[in-house]
Amino acid sequence: MEHEIACCTKKSFMWDDRSEAFEWMAQKMHEMVGEPEMSEASMPVWAWHTCYGKFNRKPRRSIDYFDSDNSELVFMELEIPRDRILVSDFILWHLPLNGVAIGNDEGAPYKSTWDRIFDPTFNDKYWVTDDWEDRCLQATLWCLHKEDIVYADLLQKQEGSRKLKVKRLCNRK
Repeated sequence: MEHEIACCTKKSFMWDDRSEAFEWMAQKMHEMVGEPEMSEASMPVWAWHTCYGKFNRKPRRSIDYFDSDNSELVFMELEIPRDRILVSDFILWHLPLNGVAIGNDEGAPYKSTWDRIFDPTFNDKYWVTDDWEDRCLQATLWCLHKEDIVYADLLQKQEGSRKLKVKRLCNRK
């Protein structure tokens, strides 16, 4: 039987340098979304929620997303119920990822400021210039269900070219 559900069962290649931020995000998932549906889910899965305020604006399909070890990537459009995701500001996420405070709360422990990535009212002239609706937002989720997938495309590098070959793997529409 094919898998009907998938989750992240191992730590990211970025884990060693940024474990504090990833563990913090996993804890926030436990607090705000609940426990994973699968006990094997050790870390959240990351996805785009909106790009510059548009649900239908898709991230660019680019060969730049490939690293030297990968010749294939899968690009998916998903529809996931809101109660299964945790939405946060993609730009602000880079502050916890780099172990620094968000905002100018002198003397406050830096981790105590990290919840601001979830706050649509937070504004900071150095990091946030847009309203929540116009920001790049990411979504974290514990598990991906087969029925969450609207479509999936296989992107393949073409030898000696910057062009991508695209093959539709599935389409619910």
